[in-house]
Amino acid sequence: MFIGVKLHKNKQFQNRQGGIALAKILIIEDEMKIARFLELELKHEGYEVLIAGDGRLGLEKALKENVDLIILDIMLPDIDGYQLLKEIKLKISNFALIYVPSLQISASGNI
Repeated sequence: MFIGVKLHKNKQFQNRQGGIALAKILIIEDEMKIARFLELELKHEGYEVLIAGDGRLGLEKALKENVDLIILDIMLPDIDGYQLLKEIKLKISNFALIYVPSLQISASGNI
């Protein structure tokens, strides 16, 4: 399931604290090739990107960094993505989410 999100890339906008910032995206993904690919593409489009390689670090960054969008891998090694989502929702009420149930990258780097 994907949620369509309109973020203001390449532009500054007023964030939830009233300051000016670029849209901030958190990628919670344990496969670093996938995370890095997403990071490069999103940064190229003008977004600020953070990466967490496991669920616990992802939860910590989600709570600390005030992100606008979370891209969440469901199959994480330390915590189930659905459980992580429940924990995040208990503590953060206003964020957009994209579930990533499974992505496959070939040896040549193609998705």
